[in-house]
Amino acid sequence: MGLRSRGIDQGPVHTGVLVQADISGYTRYVSRTAIQDSSATVRELLGVLVDEIGGRLEPAQFEGDSVTFAGDLDAPQLIEQLEHAYIAFRRRLRDMQKCNTCTCEACARTTDLALKFIGHRGEYAWQPLGHRRQQLHGPEVNKSFRLLKNHVPLHEYLLLTSAVLDQLDTDSRASYTPHIEEYEHVGRVECGYRPLSPVWEAAIARERTRVSREEARLYSEVTLPTGIDRTWRMLIEPESIRRLHGLQDINIRTGARGTELGAVYTCQYADPHREPEVIRVTESDHAAVHSVVYETKSTGPLYMTAYLMADGGVTRVGTAWLWEPGKRRRRFTRNSVKDRMNQLNDRLLEMARSDPLGSGSARRPEDE
Repeated sequence: MGLRSRGIDQGPVHTGVLVQADISGYTRYVSRTAIQDSSATVRELLGVLVDEIGGRLEPAQFEGDSVTFAGDLDAPQLIEQLEHAYIAFRRRLRDMQKCNTCTCEACARTTDLALKFIGHRGEYAWQPLGHRRQQLHGPEVNKSFRLLKNHVPLHEYLLLTSAVLDQLDTDSRASYTPHIEEYEHVGRVECGYRPLSPVWEAAIARERTRVSREEARLYSEVTLPTGIDRTWRMLIEPESIRRLHGLQDINIRTGARGTELGAVYTCQYADPHREPEVIRVTESDHAAVHSVVYETKSTGPLYMTAYLMADGGVTRVGTAWLWEPGKRRRRFTRNSVKDRMNQLNDRLLEMARSDPLGSGSARRPEDE
């Protein structure tokens, strides 16, 4: 099943999915906060949704509190993508609260915000709007917009029309509560919904933000001839990250409120046969602790926490590594993680030796 289009006088008509990603609580939030502060918060949250969904569906229209996406995914792919986006949204909200030092109303009230998705499938067209913009057009587009005003008795949820639900198997469809909406000029719309909160709860249950030395499968220390501030910058600055990991290219998504916390680096290696890797910052305590998770589609997560310890004019960096044993076709092993850890130590030393304080020394990994 692919995206299909047919020519008509007004232009091609496509058949695909239409998604409304809407921030709940927006109106109340904006009414109680300064325009500049609330705008920055909502812009950051919408940006997370565009980053997460925009790789598979096209961001088509933007409203104050929502983004409309269009494209072609089957129902299971769509649901998986929206669940990933929801986790990223909730994670960003949490990280914004963690790194918040502002006492303004906008920052204090981010907990009022939530997320809902509307998923529909049908025909749509692109309608020119001025010289540089296009917007979605068609009765199915109108239907998807109208569904934003519904009677679902939940704060955060995924609402799918029957056109999407019909693509699910019986067991998957059974998890959706049947629901009917009716609108003037649209008529009766059969759909189903389910809460999104269990998706976040499951993500939290398996989440890890820090690896202690005691629980690490591997641990090593390297002594660098640099002060702690410069050492810290070597771990967090994009160009340093590129050099430390031997990357050909790196795409950066800034962390919460412009900090490192929650930053995501999509890494492309020079080897064309090596799949892209995502590095996500899970904890960032300035010049003290820096935690990341490395993950590809085929390997699962690898967790690393770097501990920075000032020692006179030099800095000791201890790295604790942990991965979950699994049955994936490709997975992290002790040897592969040792190689990665040694490479990180060597490159940290290489970068640090340009400092006038002199050369450092490394202690190789300790086994469990």
